[in-house]
Amino acid sequence: MAPKPQQNTFHQQLNNKNPPTKNRATRRQQRVERRGDRDDGDNNDADSSPSPVKGGAGYKNGPHKKVPLPIGAKWATPLQVCDRYGGKSDMWLWRKIKDDPNFPKPFYMGRRRLFLVADLDAYDLSLIQKVVA
Repeated sequence: MAPKPQQNTFHQQLNNKNPPTKNRATRRQQRVERRGDRDDGDNNDADSSPSPVKGGAGYKNGPHKKVPLPIGAKWATPLQVCDRYGGKSDMWLWRKIKDDPNFPKPFYMGRRRLFLVADLDAYDLSLIQKVVA
């Protein structure tokens, strides 16, 4: 019986140039080299036009804009609570709710957490009284 010929993998078919990698930039560079494209990916070409600005719901990912707590507000969002205590993180707030029994617990409206501003004010007063006493 004749020995089976080894099956070539995708990268062996490409003249054994580069082994597989998980780095996206390196993979793109390998594709450009294989195809012989003139595009270097920097979008600084003289003939390239800027990409159109996309709009609509869900386009801008990332944190929401900071909205300051208005005077006379009854409810505060977690982001506003974190800003109130010096720009703390969401993890700080989560730990504060979990570990500090005196910290006001949030109310849930669906998945949204809301804090009563009056409860936060009472908590601040209790902290001030502990420091003064």
